[in-house]
Amino acid sequence: VEYIHSVLDAHGGLCGYIKGVHLHQSLSGAYVGELMQNPPKLEGTYYERLCQAYHHILSIDTHRPFTGKSVGGLIDRIGPDFLTYEFMSRSREEHESFLKLQNDALAND
Repeated sequence: VEYIHSVLDAHGGLCGYIKGVHLHQSLSGAYVGELMQNPPKLEGTYYERLCQAYHHILSIDTHRPFTGKSVGGLIDRIGPDFLTYEFMSRSREEHESFLKLQNDALAND
């Protein structure tokens, strides 16, 4: 959240141009760092390489609830016309728990 605020600070009136936010977080920096040190070698047919790449994409962009401290204040600052929760979940129960986590994070500011 602090980093996003710093980017907004550095770019003046940027918030006025943001009309929508797809809200989710992916804390995958360690995974990305490992990939940078040891890039994967994709092998096989086009479809097999696509499946291997997709595994890495889903490991980088995990679409979890954005529960960082003061996320509600960040969204208030941006003031988007549209706010979309963008989650990937494995079940209805997990999706419901993600919704609760996200709602709670936005309300606790």
